[in-house]
Amino acid sequence: MKTFFLLLCSVVVASAGCAVDKEAVKRMEQEQLRHSWLLAEQSSVLMGQSALLEKQIEKQQQMIELLAELEHFREEQFEWNRLTAAEKAAPEPAAARETTLVLSEEGKAVFGRNEWAWLELLDRNLKARVDTGALSSSLNAVDLQPFERDSRDWIRFRLPDEEHPDGGEIYETPLVRYVKIRQASSDELERRPVVRLNVRVGGLSDETEFSLTNRENMLYPVLLGRNFLRDVVVVDVARKFVQQKYTPEPMDVPE
Repeated sequence: MKTFFLLLCSVVVASAGCAVDKEAVKRMEQEQLRHSWLLAEQSSVLMGQSALLEKQIEKQQQMIELLAELEHFREEQFEWNRLTAAEKAAPEPAAARETTLVLSEEGKAVFGRNEWAWLELLDRNLKARVDTGALSSSLNAVDLQPFERDSRDWIRFRLPDEEHPDGGEIYETPLVRYVKIRQASSDELERRPVVRLNVRVGGLSDETEFSLTNRENMLYPVLLGRNFLRDVVVVDVARKFVQQKYTPEPMDVPE
């Protein structure tokens, strides 16, 4: 009888223990579900914050690009204003008188053995000898001084005249190259600098290469060779100063 009672008590205790274990497991499962829900909610919040941060970064990048474009536009506007101001400040070019060109029956310009040559760099006319036997043109120049400007070769020179036989005004122009020329009166080669100048005879104008050399012993400070005459000029050596002397006419200044 006593043994039966002890066995019954053991069964009751075991049953109670099983009930307790089931309750504990249920509470643990509920706690895990709650933690899982909290983690899912936190993950959703973090994803939302990450998306918001990406949008903010994208907006900041767009703002940086916009500021860069505005800076570029400001620089372009500044440069345009500077160029516009420079153009407004620049003096109006002189209006040239309409110069007729004396032509031959073949339609070529007729030059005499001497003509007036207007050189833009010098802004004046000089008497020129027209020589079909000379390949290139030349200009009287003294005190030749090569120098460098903006990584380019330039040359500085003076042009003697009647008022300033020792020099006169200083001129500067880019240096094209050097050439070696043999004079008819000498077997030695003379090394000369070559420049490119705008020259006009009557109504005929062109950019022509001139070698710079001392022509003080010559009658004329300018020699026009075949590089200027080309195939558009015929020379009548019996005549002089056939073409009209070209002179720019100043613009009328309003009072």
